[in-house]
Amino acid sequence: MGSGLIGCSRKIRSWLIMCHLLCFLSLCTVLHCVGAPVLDSGYLTSPYTEQTILFFSHNRHLRYGNNLSTIQVGNTKHILKKQAGLIQILFNGYTLDHVPEKLAQGIEFTTLIIDPGALDTPTPFDPLVLARILVALHPICAESLEFHNLDIAGSGLHGQGHSRHLGDAGEALACTANIDALSIRYTTEPTIRWLQKRINLSQSRINLTILAMLELDNLEVLDGFNAAAIVELRLCELDRLDSLECRLLREDPLPGTLILYNIYAPPPLVSEQILHKIVSHHWENISLPIHTWKELMKQGVETKHFNADILVVDVGLFDCGVVFPSVSSFPMGDNLLTPPDLLELCFIGEHAY
Repeated sequence: MGSGLIGCSRKIRSWLIMCHLLCFLSLCTVLHCVGAPVLDSGYLTSPYTEQTILFFSHNRHLRYGNNLSTIQVGNTKHILKKQAGLIQILFNGYTLDHVPEKLAQGIEFTTLIIDPGALDTPTPFDPLVLARILVALHPICAESLEFHNLDIAGSGLHGQGHSRHLGDAGEALACTANIDALSIRYTTEPTIRWLQKRINLSQSRINLTILAMLELDNLEVLDGFNAAAIVELRLCELDRLDSLECRLLREDPLPGTLILYNIYAPPPLVSEQILHKIVSHHWENISLPIHTWKELMKQGVETKHFNADILVVDVGLFDCGVVFPSVSSFPMGDNLLTPPDLLELCFIGEHAY
């Protein structure tokens, strides 16, 4: 009987010790988690700090300076994790020797612009160099990622004789981008397709802006981004757009915002399927050229109910003295533009996005 009580007492003692040990370990874990923000000093510790600072200091932009924000801790310089300013990589004149194989990981950019250094014009660049930059930056974390003034067709490496080198430059998705917005400006369509093959956007819901003097048969180039979602779409300054045909506007979910700005001639064709999708979708913000609006509102068998929070119709440029049409005289046919949630209707002669 006594030996049984002693054995039971030992088991209870062991159980209590185990409980205390588990509680201690749990407390340590909680303290570690609670203390993590305090321990996170806001800067990066990386063996690649020096070469990263050197890389970003090349070809400094006169306006932005282009220096990464750093902090001195003792005798060591560290890169701040969050970069509040605009950082622009001007890689004109770069060779492969200028681009390190590894850069410090974990930098969070506000705006990162990659640009050969031209001014609002597509410029030939070395795709091998840009491909290495993308690999070194992987993964890119930024609120906004922008590519400006790129023309791969004039690079001299776009031809068949250099296909092996282009393959070496990373045909696979070599760079993952976790971003909120992607902007492509004054960049040719072949270059856009080249970028699509190298940047993985599958984790990003993006606002996409393309501002370029492109001549497009349709909008199928948009389907190559393979983002988790395109939440907002802005297409500006296209020289030619023959059709709105693309999977993005054919299939759900459609973007919440659609801006077609400064696209006048020739009017793009709108298939019945896409017309139905645009008219039946609830838009947070939509801006269309007058000719596309007329196409959407043309007479049909059924009355169209257009649903938008903000609607902007771009009527183009007018000479002085020309009166903008009033809502009552605007081409609607028998269609309705009076949903209770329509917040704003604008007719504009010139509007920038």
